[in-house]
Amino acid sequence: MTRSLFLAALLLAVLSAAASAQQTPLDKPGEPPKPLPVLQTWKGTLPRTAPRDLAPKNHVITDQKQWSDLWTAWRGSEPLPPVDFATEMVLVETAPGQKGFTELLWLKDDVGDLTHRTKVDFDEQPGFSYVMQRVKRDGIRKVLGTMLPR
Repeated sequence: MTRSLFLAALLLAVLSAAASAQQTPLDKPGEPPKPLPVLQTWKGTLPRTAPRDLAPKNHVITDQKQWSDLWTAWRGSEPLPPVDFATEMVLVETAPGQKGFTELLWLKDDVGDLTHRTKVDFDEQPGFSYVMQRVKRDGIRKVLGTMLPR
């Protein structure tokens, strides 16, 4: 009985190895994600945490009203930079404290999904830091797992 189980397990292992060795083109992993070019970046810190709640939950701004509202709340009376929302969007990331990001790199994979790599220098200061980046919208379908609105 033990010998039969051993032979069955061995056969299963051999068949598994053979199956995984025969990859079809659909099984191959895609190209590694590439850095997304950034057209413009705005960074800052705010001493209170309440305005952080105004950041878009999906990390992306795709219309003029949302852009104007967030800009006014975070940047006050500074002139609103133009964004062509037909071809562009603004990516938004925040972090607690005042030191902010030492790295924020958006990555786009071969099917148009954006992820990011971040490094934050955390501190105990009140408030938060933010980064807003204007990018081309072309070919992007998801941002951090959420479908982009049309």
